[in-house]
Amino acid sequence: MASLDMNTSVSFRQEDIVRPVTNFSPSLWGDLFTSCVVSEFYAKEVEELKVKARSTIVADGKTLQEKLILIDTVERLGLSYHFEKEIQDQLELIFKLENEEINDLFITALQFRLLRQHGFDVSSCVFDKFTNDGKFKESLRVDIEGLLSLYEAAHLRYHGETILDEALTFSTAHLESYGRQDSSNSMMGRKVRHALEQSLQRGIPRIEARHFIAF
Repeated sequence: MASLDMNTSVSFRQEDIVRPVTNFSPSLWGDLFTSCVVSEFYAKEVEELKVKARSTIVADGKTLQEKLILIDTVERLGLSYHFEKEIQDQLELIFKLENEEINDLFITALQFRLLRQHGFDVSSCVFDKFTNDGKFKESLRVDIEGLLSLYEAAHLRYHGETILDEALTFSTAHLESYGRQDSSNSMMGRKVRHALEQSLQRGIPRIEARHFIAF
C-alpha cells in the first residue's frame, strides 16, 4: 500500500510540473550575421594590402628608427602573425649589423625590447651611456616617450641585471609623477597611466591592440 502511494505521489508531482515556454519574436536582423561571408572583392583587397605591408617591412633604404617603429606598430596592432618571417629576418639583420651609436633613449630601449622579445641575446649594456655611476641621468626625466620605452624594456630583464632593475625603478617613479600631473588627459598621459597599470609584457595581446588603436 505504501509503495502504491509513493508511486502515485511521484506520478502526481511529475504531472504537476509546468515547464515555461517562451516564444521570442523573430530577430530584426534576420540571418544577416550568421550568413555573412566576406566577398571575393574584400578578400582580394586584404591580400593586396598584406603584400604591400610585407614589402614595406623588408624594403631597403629605411633608417633603423623607421624599421623599429614599423615593426613595433605592426606587432602592437596584432598583425605580426601575417609577417612573422619578415619581422624575424629584419630583427636578425639589426642584431648582426654594427649600428652607429644611438643616443636616443626611446630608440635604444625599443630596439632592446624588440630584440629580446624575439629571442636575441642583446646586452643591457646598451643603457650604460644613459647613466652616471650606475644611476640614470636626471636629465632624462623630461623625455616621457623615452622613459615609457625604457619602462617597457625593463620588464624583459634577466635576474641580476642591476641596470635594468634601476631602469624600472627610475622610469616608474618619473612616469607616475607625470601621470599625476597630466591634468589635460593627453594621449601621452593615457599611455603612461595604462602602461603603469598593465605593462605590455603582462598584457593580453588582443586587448593591448585595442588600447593601442584607441590611443
